[in-house]
Amino acid sequence: MKPSLFIALALSVLCLVLASVVITGGSITPVPAYAGSDIHSTLRSDDHLIYQEKASPTFTSAFTTYLPLLQRPIGKIVFVSTRDGGAEIYVTNPDGTEQTRLTNNVFTDFNPNWSPDGTRIAFDSTRDDNTDIYVMKADGTEEIRLTNNSADDSNPDWSPDGTQIAFASTRDGNAEIYVMNADGTEQTRLTNSPGDDVDPDWSPDGTQIAFTSTRDGNAEIYVMNADGTAPARLTNNSYLDSSPDWSPDGNRILFDGLLLGTSTICIMNADGTNVITLTDRTAENFSPVWSPDGTRIAFATLDHLIGGPPHFVYIHTMNSDGTGRAIIASSWGGNYSPDW
Repeated sequence: MKPSLFIALALSVLCLVLASVVITGGSITPVPAYAGSDIHSTLRSDDHLIYQEKASPTFTSAFTTYLPLLQRPIGKIVFVSTRDGGAEIYVTNPDGTEQTRLTNNVFTDFNPNWSPDGTRIAFDSTRDDNTDIYVMKADGTEEIRLTNNSADDSNPDWSPDGTQIAFASTRDGNAEIYVMNADGTEQTRLTNSPGDDVDPDWSPDGTQIAFTSTRDGNAEIYVMNADGTAPARLTNNSYLDSSPDWSPDGNRILFDGLLLGTSTICIMNADGTNVITLTDRTAENFSPVWSPDGTRIAFATLDHLIGGPPHFVYIHTMNSDGTGRAIIASSWGGNYSPDW
């Protein structure tokens, strides 16, 4: 699998395809949750993989319940939308009201991630020729560039104490996980594998990072210590898993996985056991994230009927058991990459 971090190209193709759908009634494939990797495009193109739950992981590890030092109150959901042409960052109340645009430029802004205290948003953008990490205030002001190199840096994720940001970068060839201080200093490589390592997500106690890796052939969920040591595989199957997100209490991990050719929201214990699917196979569901109190989940959905024309990509929320589903962002075009 060849790594690709050209988000601008991906969304430009999306806009052209969406226009084609309106005119011709054709079919489309959703933009990847991790727009800097071809993991999701592969995940959505294979109709022959069969889901088999693994009751027992291939390793053992101890996890503890922890409440973050900086617990952000239940507030707004930040997401990406192409409703105004390009991919821009918006915020909304959890019920879908007061949707407000934060960024406004001709480039691609993607993968927004709240700081633990809710005062800042990290995101990646193509505004300076390649994809780099930026930070802005929660109201969209005072944008600051944190990375600056000829490679592509994307998928930022704040540490629970707000002092560091993990991200994916191709600066050393393939996609690997890096970490830096919140001001962009001391950028350090954490992983070194022959595959692509993307989608970093800190555990609530800050001691571990979950991520997606193709190091063993296909996309699976892994976890490692926050310094990059002791990487361990959590999922182990013939289908593809990606986009991990720790629950606020540290006991469970959300992810999206390929089930019979359709991306579906799944949940498992933090040690990889007890995999449960939360959404059905009538739509593509991807990019799941927890609400700060762990009671709700936000995610992106491409609704479609088999053999019928697709609709556009919506942002949904649901209870943590998969019930109580509601659409909160349904504008024309695509709505992606929510973070709560």
